[in-house]
Amino acid sequence: WAARPARGGARRWGLLALCAAGAAAFPYLLLGLRLRWGAPPVFNPDGVAGWGGVLGLALRRETGGLFSLGSGAARPASAGQALALTLRGLGWLGGLAWSDLTPAGLALSAWGAVAAWKKSRRDLVFWSLWLAGGLAFVALASPQTAYGDPDYLRAMMLRFDLLPLIALYALTGFGAQALATTIERRALVWLLVAAALAPSLLRPTNLSSCDPTLEYARALVADSGPRDMILTISDGPIFAEKYLDLVERATGDRVFLIPGRFSDPRYAAALKARHPDLNLPRDGAALSRRPARWLALNPGRALYGEPTLRDQLLRAAPSCAPRGLLIRAGGPPQSRAEDERQAAVFEAQTRAAYPPGCFPRPDTQEVYLAKAFAMMKEYYEARLSAPPARRR
Repeated sequence: WAARPARGGARRWGLLALCAAGAAAFPYLLLGLRLRWGAPPVFNPDGVAGWGGVLGLALRRETGGLFSLGSGAARPASAGQALALTLRGLGWLGGLAWSDLTPAGLALSAWGAVAAWKKSRRDLVFWSLWLAGGLAFVALASPQTAYGDPDYLRAMMLRFDLLPLIALYALTGFGAQALATTIERRALVWLLVAAALAPSLLRPTNLSSCDPTLEYARALVADSGPRDMILTISDGPIFAEKYLDLVERATGDRVFLIPGRFSDPRYAAALKARHPDLNLPRDGAALSRRPARWLALNPGRALYGEPTLRDQLLRAAPSCAPRGLLIRAGGPPQSRAEDERQAAVFEAQTRAAYPPGCFPRPDTQEVYLAKAFAMMKEYYEARLSAPPARRR
């Protein structure tokens, strides 16, 4: 309907724009009404309160502004760095189109553009504008990925890559239609279209029986005690832990610590409200990042870190030892027999998170989980192969 407005359809386009703006504003309106007259949301990490807080959340005042897309915070970059990161982001998009749409599909897209130019230029203009808008989002977000793990950032950029890919898939449909009107044998047309889309169809994602992120979070809970502290850093596991805590009530009094938010006073206040008996060590205004401080102030709680914090914990903690999918900071030395027992637990957790035929796709943020399991496997192998004097 939007692609084929009637003549003189300025009013219709205006109505469509108003509807789109209303749809975008509705969640914020709902949040404001709930804060004003209803119960506040259980999960409110930004501490939004009142209409001013809702407006600040909509305008991204504390995360870099409206144009902070890729990383959650706009970061200055030199012209050369911005160009290099933009080219890297466009390269990721090109690789995704090549693998998911395939060369045959891209050829069909080009044919579809030519066919639309000849028969329906209005459609071609619409999808060209869509493609240009998607490329603009990719170009704007790419310079904000100047830090972190490239594989994880590539998966994070996928949400922007999907916008231009929608236009390419639409043009592929125009190309298939042009083939159908050009070639008399329809079976041949469908064979060519199937050849273009087969790689995507052969990589299905079964969300009904496989949720590696949730299984990962369940393993972190299972490997810790009901009052232990667990350091986590990635968005996916953090949200999974929140689900287990707020929905399933399965985390007991475990404290999930997010070092990336240690400098936020609202985070410290939320920790104290959730765990009143937790003592918060501070280095100045921020929460301390030293494991020994947390352990000294909370003697009844053990401190663990997830696998991706392995190297930081080994440098910062006096002694470390593996426990299933977690790494314990501090505590007495662990025997080789206990290492072997925990390695068996870890292998069982790996099979639970990745059942046969269900592995995280490399172009999603689940690539973080694959790296976490790989780092933990390396840690167990290093401990089990090291002499007793060097097992750490």
